[in-house]
Amino acid sequence: MSENIVVLSPDKDIKINKWIVHKGSQVSNGSVLLLYHEVESEIIERLININCGIVKKLLHKEGSLVPKNSPLLEIAECLHTTILLDLCAECGADLQQIDMAKMSKASVPMIHSVPELKVSEELAKKLGRADTNRLLKDRKLALLVDLDQTIIHTTNDNVPNNLKDVYHFQLYGPNSPWFHVRLRPGTLNFLKAIEKYYELHICTFGARNYAHMICAFLDENGRLFSHRILSRDECLNATRKNDNLKALFPDEIGDAMVCIIDDREDVWNYAKNLIQVKPYHFFQTTGDINAPEGLTKRELDGEGVDFNKIVKLHNATKTNKVQTSPKTDDETKSNTTNEEAKTEVKEEETKNESKEDKTKKQLQKDGESNSIVDKEDADDNLVEVEDPDDYLLYLETILMKIHTRFYEQYDKTSEIPDLKKLIPQLKSEILIGVTIVFSGLVPNNAKLEYSRPYLVAKNMGANVSNSITDETTHLVAASTGTQKVFQAQKNKKIFIVTPEWLWTCAERWEHVEEKLFPLTSGRSHKMRQVPAHCSPERVNEEEQTVKFNNPFLQMSDDDIASMEAEVTDSSSDTDSDDEREDTPEIERIVRKRKRSEDRPSTSSKLVHTIDLSGGKKENEDNISQGGSSESEKSGKSSDSDTLVAKFRRGEKVSELESNDSSESSGEGEGEWNEMGAELERGFLDDED
Repeated sequence: MSENIVVLSPDKDIKINKWIVHKGSQVSNGSVLLLYHEVESEIIERLININCGIVKKLLHKEGSLVPKNSPLLEIAECLHTTILLDLCAECGADLQQIDMAKMSKASVPMIHSVPELKVSEELAKKLGRADTNRLLKDRKLALLVDLDQTIIHTTNDNVPNNLKDVYHFQLYGPNSPWFHVRLRPGTLNFLKAIEKYYELHICTFGARNYAHMICAFLDENGRLFSHRILSRDECLNATRKNDNLKALFPDEIGDAMVCIIDDREDVWNYAKNLIQVKPYHFFQTTGDINAPEGLTKRELDGEGVDFNKIVKLHNATKTNKVQTSPKTDDETKSNTTNEEAKTEVKEEETKNESKEDKTKKQLQKDGESNSIVDKEDADDNLVEVEDPDDYLLYLETILMKIHTRFYEQYDKTSEIPDLKKLIPQLKSEILIGVTIVFSGLVPNNAKLEYSRPYLVAKNMGANVSNSITDETTHLVAASTGTQKVFQAQKNKKIFIVTPEWLWTCAERWEHVEEKLFPLTSGRSHKMRQVPAHCSPERVNEEEQTVKFNNPFLQMSDDDIASMEAEVTDSSSDTDSDDEREDTPEIERIVRKRKRSEDRPSTSSKLVHTIDLSGGKKENEDNISQGGSSESEKSGKSSDSDTLVAKFRRGEKVSELESNDSSESSGEGEGEWNEMGAELERGFLDDED
């Protein structure tokens, strides 16, 4: 509340000649309040104001005699609720010249692109409340849109200047670097479609000139974004965008009606109302060109386009067209005779036309032909790059789901739902009723509950277990041949899919068809690590430290090797029982032969091998060092000459070998036991 200031008359009796101000007038320091003269003098003087505010009441009329030091008028002091560059927008006072005790309380920058314009918190809440009511009346939400690698991709590298749908510009004069921008496929249609349901804001770490230049490509008429452009120059924090949310949305509900789309969540402090989009990668050697210092992205978000191959292919195609265009002499002669005949007919038909009409028509034809030729030349010179990215189609669907759910709840309760609660709730309904088991995705020495695949699945509402049970519906496996894969193959109700299935569900916010991601032996599934845009939500800094800085969660080569160890000898021993009944006989024979060929290299590391000379040697060290001298002379490795290896290959085991092995130490019994087990497995396979 502002205080009223009473202005007193001078230290002498005066007569008021004329009031310069009136009730409601805005006055500032140095302005004239009235004209007066002393009772004993006729010299007109001016009464100068030293306060800032609004005139509330005049206590005397013109011509009145006022004793010295008497009240003249009341002024409501200005609180400077709106300032611009240290100047009060209401009274015009220069706040740098005012006592610190009377400084303005305006501290909230309400306008995105004008951070110097600030208002007080009270006024900001009043304006924010009006914005909220306007959005509810229009049945809209607020959407903060990131630029780089969300809806565009920019590079400073040298790229061909004839690429279609790539914009080229300089920001700081002819000697400044060139920027090359590619719009994500479907961006313009996406913005036009979503603008009906969301009020669009741009939030980017790019410079102000950069942000406004990109906006000119996206919104030529200024209808989509208007002045709502927040660049790096207006950000309150150099590495965080969420610090500006309170200033942009100062209402009591805060950012409850705000949804964010960005390709990275760290700059928003892992906000719950953020939709982390799949990063758009078009230029090969460039990531996020405007990433804050120290926050450069390192995730695998795409390989980009090899322009050299595309340009060469385009030039080769153009050369082929030129080479095939020349006609034969007979064709040219026939064409010329036909054209001459046509021109003669036209000349006869147009004899009666005036010369002016002829010239006009000729000029029009020439102009049209020239424009057509120019367009054709321009189109021929542009190289069109096929871009399969269609993520914005799925993002549009996600945003529509959020908008629909928000206003369904609002219509039922008349209370404004909080998107920070609604968005995680909507995401948790994607895989309801699904029970997942992982194979080859979580290191053996890491806890399942702390792994990123586990958290991704749980955030989508799925149940996750360590082993396959009757309730298991999906096995997400990185490779074939594991015990869990063999076990899941027995149950036809279990979907066996690759990790890409889970990442795609998280990326599109929908239960994706499992048939699109079957686990096959011919495919290489290297997507063990969770893509950055599918990473689970963070709750607080402590949980981040526990869950995501755990060294066990960094998928090193050793971790992957340990997960591959699931393909153990025991699984090889039992996979005949795990195979489906409808497996063709030829495939069964091929797999059995492949096991017999691969087995020696594995089993040799686990058991002692027997030298044909009668001596025993250790498996791993001696094999790597070449074994005994007699085995080297024979030119055969001890691993390939073991009884088990010969038995599996179907070769005949001589009596000499059997006697030598039986006369050797007790380790020879292990060889015969192993051959017996192999023979038993062969009989079991034949019975199947």
